[in-house]
Amino acid sequence: MIYLIDDIDIRVVKPQLSINIDVNKKVKPFIYEAQEFDLRPFLGDEFYIDIQQNIGNYTDLLNEFTYSHGQNTYVSPGLKNTLSLFAYARIKSQMNEHDTAFGTMAKTNPYSQNASESSIARQVREIKSEANQYLNRLENYLNCKMEDYPLWKKKCNPNKRERTTLKIRSTK
Repeated sequence: MIYLIDDIDIRVVKPQLSINIDVNKKVKPFIYEAQEFDLRPFLGDEFYIDIQQNIGNYTDLLNEFTYSHGQNTYVSPGLKNTLSLFAYARIKSQMNEHDTAFGTMAKTNPYSQNASESSIARQVREIKSEANQYLNRLENYLNCKMEDYPLWKKKCNPNKRERTTLKIRSTK
């Protein structure tokens, strides 16, 4: 498995991530999930696989950067920051739970108290909202620079994401 980010990249955007966390058990699985289930559907299989296999060709997409389109200048967060937010949202949603032979358990001890489920859910929603805003900015960049990224197959429209919606007109 090729990881496009690591725990240090996540801490750049979310320094709350504990340095005492077991990276192999509690971070890498969620980086993998974020890559596969958040980034891959956005980029498309062909583009995603090419980035993984030829990461050196895409260093310009990895970190935050500024670009111009027409008369305007934009800032794009880069793939690392975007992916870090998606991974952190996944980590955060599972942080208080541990699978054991007896089922899923929550850590408790006399010196701390777990955050409420509603508090964690709110934080995860906020983090995902940030990640989706970053994704929109990345999409704008890729749409405007399609000639530089032939595997990106969206139309150039920096102000609107393509969306597919289903309208239900009647329930009868």
